[in-house]
Amino acid sequence: MSVNARQVTIIKLLLKQDRYVPTAELALGAGCSERTVRSDIHAINAFFESEGVGARTTSKRGNGIRLHVTSAQRERIHGTVKERALAVDSALDRFYRGMLLLTCDHNRRYTTDQLARAILTNKQQAQEDLRSWNEQLAPYQAQIVRGRHIAVEGREDYIRFFVVYHLFGLAPTAMKRRIEPQVFCWEGEDTRAFFSEQITRMERALDKPYTDNARHQIAVYLQIMVFRVHRGDVLAGADSPIPTAVDELADSVEERFGVALPASERAIIRDLFAVSARRWTPDFQQSFVPAPDAAGHAFALFAALEQRFGRRPPAHLEKPLAALMQSALTHMRLERSISLPRENTRAVRYENMASYLRLMEVVRDTQGLADLSFYETDYTRIAMLLLSYLDGVTAHDLWRVGLVVNCGIEQVFYARDRIERLIPCTKIARVLTEEELLADPDPTGATLRDLDFLVSFDPIETEMPVAIVSNGLSEVDRIRINALIMQLGCPGQRGGTPFSGGVPTRELDISGHRTLRRELHRALVDDGLWKSPLSGFSTVLEMNSITCEDWMLLTVFSNDVRATGVRRYEVDAEMGFSGQRLNHVLALTVARKDERALTPLTQAFRRIAEASGFPAA
Repeated sequence: MSVNARQVTIIKLLLKQDRYVPTAELALGAGCSERTVRSDIHAINAFFESEGVGARTTSKRGNGIRLHVTSAQRERIHGTVKERALAVDSALDRFYRGMLLLTCDHNRRYTTDQLARAILTNKQQAQEDLRSWNEQLAPYQAQIVRGRHIAVEGREDYIRFFVVYHLFGLAPTAMKRRIEPQVFCWEGEDTRAFFSEQITRMERALDKPYTDNARHQIAVYLQIMVFRVHRGDVLAGADSPIPTAVDELADSVEERFGVALPASERAIIRDLFAVSARRWTPDFQQSFVPAPDAAGHAFALFAALEQRFGRRPPAHLEKPLAALMQSALTHMRLERSISLPRENTRAVRYENMASYLRLMEVVRDTQGLADLSFYETDYTRIAMLLLSYLDGVTAHDLWRVGLVVNCGIEQVFYARDRIERLIPCTKIARVLTEEELLADPDPTGATLRDLDFLVSFDPIETEMPVAIVSNGLSEVDRIRINALIMQLGCPGQRGGTPFSGGVPTRELDISGHRTLRRELHRALVDDGLWKSPLSGFSTVLEMNSITCEDWMLLTVFSNDVRATGVRRYEVDAEMGFSGQRLNHVLALTVARKDERALTPLTQAFRRIAEASGFPAA
């Protein structure tokens, strides 16, 4: 059993919310009636059952519809929907097929009528598609030109990387299953085995095994290169030294496909292998000797982390960090970044937001590292390596809590464990009875002297800050304790916390010569949250932002922050080479003086982001 595009939209809307969603809200989002939504829910439940997914929807009169799903089921549903992306989205299917025909078909050129027939649509729809496709090409400095035949014009290397990274990145699972068999086809033969063999030979010659993702991207590029060269679209460039192994690979491609690969094409192949991610092996760990500059940067970061947090990262991480530094420097030198699975970026920058912000703050404050301007994916890879270390250094901002009890022993141990798990930046330093508190109520006395605040199940009279919680210690209680920590950790905030009174929102004009970077910087300065000049703000965006669909989250913990706060900006902007259209920017700035509240601030920010519509997964 399958689902249609409207039902996929309803599934996505339900996945974004961990609550009952009104039927009217779902109908508006899916562009249908409420009656159709109720009918589609039955089809969606049947689809989940047919796929073996344990998730189910429930309806509650007056509240709406809710999807009950575990994290594992959520990932399964996302994967299943991605696999069917081309089947349920006819526009995406036409985009894939049409752009591949225009960029890679070496046998013919297309008029609008011929293209319409090839992608199974009419001429009017094809004309509308071409206008839409042009918008996605624009960030790659390319465009579709309609003359006697339709042509894609622009820098040849940009056009190729548009196909390899943008086209293949929109719905990668669906692309591999439905489109790739047609891409890796030459005169009726599947070419994937040929390219796999060539890449394996390069691995042996370079003594550098690559990850599966890197091997796949190299193979896709080589096949696209063959199509483009066969069409007569050859890269320009000056001659440069080419390793013997690259020459041998290029010679094999020439012989297999009957194309001529000049030095400029071979140079790109050389660079592609240089920047691709290598696979970790025990032999690599033992034999790798980093270049002096990479080793120096790794040592500088380790020293800076030790100075900042009082503990040096484990010694066994220094060589892997140097390897990542060396890769990042190579990517800068060759102006070629590598892609990472989106779930990796999300896990590091979103789910581990506080730890990531601490690391980026150290990088930006360390001489020799601050001006490197690595690519976004390289910062993420470095953070992935150091996350376990960063999780262990949060003890320096732990909040020491006194738990006031008037209950049984089981409730005491349950509450202590539950509070520390719900709010990782807390430690139950002392369990007090109400009698002890009454006997020594002075916050400077022996009973309360070393505590930051109290947690109690019942109202109590005390001069100490206190959070009153329920016996079950629910999500509401977690929010209440977090709010108290933010209030204590961010003194001087109007209303108690940076989130009191809602999130200020305004529109930014990104038109003409205005850029997102410039206007976002200006807005943060005008709103009193940022104090440093525009120079260097591009690096801040590269380091500290995460994009998903039409959202950008910008989170910064830095000396450049003037004040802790949160803002939402409505924009209409395009994100560089990704071609991604942005409509919403949600920004969190945290001043150094408010560091102790960093963890609850990021947790509250994530709740606000998801409540505002940022995709929950």
